[in-house]
Amino acid sequence: MVPGRVPIEPTDVLGVSASEAVRRERFEAAWEQGELFGILNVFADQGVNPAANDIVAEMIREKIRSIVKDPETAEALCPKDHYFGTKRPCLDTGYFETYNLPHVRLVDLRKQPIVSITEEGIETADGSFGFDAIVYATGFDAMDRWPWWPRTSPAGMVCPLRRSGRPGRPRTWVS
Repeated sequence: MVPGRVPIEPTDVLGVSASEAVRRERFEAAWEQGELFGILNVFADQGVNPAANDIVAEMIREKIRSIVKDPETAEALCPKDHYFGTKRPCLDTGYFETYNLPHVRLVDLRKQPIVSITEEGIETADGSFGFDAIVYATGFDAMDRWPWWPRTSPAGMVCPLRRSGRPGRPRTWVS
């Protein structure tokens, strides 16, 4: 492990040259771990080699398809429009299983965009959904800059430390 960096032992296994058995073994171990660092460290080249990245991405899609019973929902949940690791993956225990519950339904906003928010809920292009409360989960900055980071860069640029307004309490995504 490299001091001051991500607390994992970096791998030297290359996805493009590893055998299918090694690929599968490393991926399954990372998936079972259920943590971001593990899945981002399946192969040493997955962040720089599109072919290695696609190997990991396809294994994730296979997992989603094996968990989510409805094929259409599973496909909608399979990431296909970006390289794996460029958006935070859903790895939480039970996340994909939730879509198998009878009272849970995926509304794909790419196919059914939101038209309006009403007092009763949400109107999409294909229908309306009534809710008591709406949680806007568009993302958040969980780190909100660590307090020991310098306030200015070596080039003299200002680096905001607390964009949320309250120390230690990130509230919103600010890009």
